[in-house]
Amino acid sequence: MPMKQEYKFVKTDCPITIGRGEDNIIVLPDERVSNHHARIEYEDGFIFHDLDSSNGTFLKRGSGRPERIIVEKLESGDMLHIGLSGYVLKVTVGDEDLVINLVLTPSYLERAYIRNDR
Repeated sequence: MPMKQEYKFVKTDCPITIGRGEDNIIVLPDERVSNHHARIEYEDGFIFHDLDSSNGTFLKRGSGRPERIIVEKLESGDMLHIGLSGYVLKVTVGDEDLVINLVLTPSYLERAYIRNDR
């Protein structure tokens, strides 16, 4: 089941889990992504948590270089590089909603998806 290129979440959807495992909300099937790689929670803003993943998460904000992060409050335009895979999530943050866009090659897009049974 391919994932939409854009998906909108509201704060009550949190936590939003990201990883290779089928039990995540955002499933990224790549061996370089941990089974339970990361989580986004709402705590007076959308907060990204890397869950001690094997290959880490790298945040590119503005014109800066990607830096490895553990916990970070998300801002519009942030680019989250998930591990060493080809998956990049671009986020747009509103007051109570979060839009996630997948920015990747078509072969990766065909494999990633968001579970519909959440």
